[in-house]
Amino acid sequence: MVLNSGQGARPGGPAARPPHWQGPLVEIERCESDDPRDVLTFLQAHGLGGAPTGQSGDTAVAVLLGARGCAQLAGVPLGPPSPVAIPECVAVAYRKGATGHPVAPAPVDVGDWALSWSDAEHGAAVRAVRDAISRGEVYQANVVGHRSAPVTGDPRAVAEAVCALPGATYGGWLAGEGWLVASASPEQVVRVEGDRVTTVPVKGTSRDAGALRASEKDRAEHVMIVDLARNDLARVTRPGSVEVETLYVVTPWSGLEHAHSRVAGVLQPGTTTGDVLAEAGDGEEVLSVELDLDLVTTWREEFPVLGDRRLPQGLR
Repeated sequence: MVLNSGQGARPGGPAARPPHWQGPLVEIERCESDDPRDVLTFLQAHGLGGAPTGQSGDTAVAVLLGARGCAQLAGVPLGPPSPVAIPECVAVAYRKGATGHPVAPAPVDVGDWALSWSDAEHGAAVRAVRDAISRGEVYQANVVGHRSAPVTGDPRAVAEAVCALPGATYGGWLAGEGWLVASASPEQVVRVEGDRVTTVPVKGTSRDAGALRASEKDRAEHVMIVDLARNDLARVTRPGSVEVETLYVVTPWSGLEHAHSRVAGVLQPGTTTGDVLAEAGDGEEVLSVELDLDLVTTWREEFPVLGDRRLPQGLR
């Protein structure tokens, strides 16, 4: 099986892990590359590259794919390179076990957050997108900024704080030489159980659940994403099996309200893990999870951090 969350988890592991993969894990091998095909080869080497329905054994793999890695895997145009020195594609193989007593992260101090652009620059970007839409050049674009802050101390403490955010169903972190990525995502991008595949896109956020439910704009954008999810699943599922099981359900997450839907289908015989990953990566929601919810730390003398500002008290 493939795990979507990495090492360094709190005792018991991230909630995203299935019950039989809870508890301490030992890393046995890893792959870091800028080519997602290397990840597929890695999965194949560990017996996880074939049909997901036939996978079982004593090895699990955590996978990290950046925006360019997802685009390359899906065969769509590549975006600009990442602004941080983190591999586009990482796969880490684990087995159950412990290597001794876990070491708690040392204290950490996070400085003041800074925006990657000013309000005026953000406004100009929004106007540029609206102009492009009016010219018929695009129908949707994500205008995304970053926040950064200096970090001194152990970056794992920041990762643990991010993973502890309420509702971080797919929270977890993964680290390598000079980098660490943590996620507090509540979003299930793709899940395979037997021959059933589901995706639960999240689109629409507000502090007011009633306002979100009544918003025609948010609902329209959400339905568009659901249509994209239906199209993606249709490429790897039996004809006529894709259905929207729930539509525009509003639920709380970390002090906010999110709208989500569930789209499901039955996999075509012979569909591989690579096929599912390629279709899961061919969508706007993967990019939004990476940019909006992930927190990236690079290990240097001072540790610049990119990501969400909604950290627990004491790390803001």
